[in-house]
Amino acid sequence: YYFRYWIDNKGTSLVYKVMDILDESINGESFVKEILEDAISYEGINTIHSYAKQHGLKTWLKLLNIRKFYFYEEAIMPLDEFSLLYEKVKSIKHPVKEDVDLYRKLFEQIYLQIKNDNYKFFSMIHDDWRDGNWFGNWMIYTADILKLFLSYESGAEVSEAELLETVGQLIFDTEPFWGTPRTCDLYALEGFLLETYYLALVMAGSDNALKCILNDLSILSKETTTTSSNSQGGPLTDYNFIKLMRRIINARNINVILPYAEDIITYSSNTTYYASTATIKFLVADMIAEADREKAEKYYEEGVKFLVGYTMHKDMSLDSLIDSFASIHRMNPAKAMRYVDEITAMTFSLLQHTDERDVRHYLIFGFARCFINHHNMHCPI
Repeated sequence: YYFRYWIDNKGTSLVYKVMDILDESINGESFVKEILEDAISYEGINTIHSYAKQHGLKTWLKLLNIRKFYFYEEAIMPLDEFSLLYEKVKSIKHPVKEDVDLYRKLFEQIYLQIKNDNYKFFSMIHDDWRDGNWFGNWMIYTADILKLFLSYESGAEVSEAELLETVGQLIFDTEPFWGTPRTCDLYALEGFLLETYYLALVMAGSDNALKCILNDLSILSKETTTTSSNSQGGPLTDYNFIKLMRRIINARNINVILPYAEDIITYSSNTTYYASTATIKFLVADMIAEADREKAEKYYEEGVKFLVGYTMHKDMSLDSLIDSFASIHRMNPAKAMRYVDEITAMTFSLLQHTDERDVRHYLIFGFARCFINHHNMHCPI
């Protein structure tokens, strides 16, 4: 945010001075990792890559290529080899980590084929994946967004209507358990999915386009996210949606983005565990810290409250309180009894704000501690 502050006040020419300085710095790589996405959000991926290549900035080139999605392979696969790759991708029923490179390579090749005016497999994706499920829609979306991105890279104006129509494909057929691969089984592809959404966001040329894209992504997130064992899954979880917005937010667009971040806070507060809500509040606080310090501090403080307030670890804290009550009662019975109502309220609060699996025994447990082991005192619970 310090970097963004100076760019917003001194102009984007400062980006290139910082690139030069950090590339020669002893600890430059760690700093470049911190500001890479910010630099891209101001000047664009191609401009940053071109400058780094022109000036031999090895650290920047290294990290840009690790972040590889935009820098596609130069060689087009022979047709028979690509056909085998395409059929292999079509046969995947449940993507795993090892499959990510297959999808990446497939779309790298689709990109290069379009670039060379070969639309055969681009059309095949439309034919083979239409009328499937959400995953099929995403396959078509990704092919279409790459076609638009080619125009964007060349400097041509991207049609806002076409961009929004392309993104709109992501909000159809959002039933998480329907079809193959199922929308709820895409854990391994999460990172690659985010990259494809990011392409749409960087091409948003107006506040209206950005707002419409975020609105569709919000619908996608709410309708496809599932929760199991305190963990969200799906094509765009709350956490990943926040991460995506963090990559593009700056002083110029914060008023467009912030309402969607705040909507996630409200939505997650009603649908997820408190620890997950705390994490989201911390991310939003970090995201807006420079632009709105007062609101950022508010979210940070709320995150702390959610984090330490009601989690499965609180039974250990209540355990200590009950032990302390017995000790205080031995030393000062009158003072101990003044704590009766507070401890009782905390016990019931613990039961109400957890699933009770680890803490439902506390009413009996408290009785045993206070009455059976110390039968000369009146049980407070």
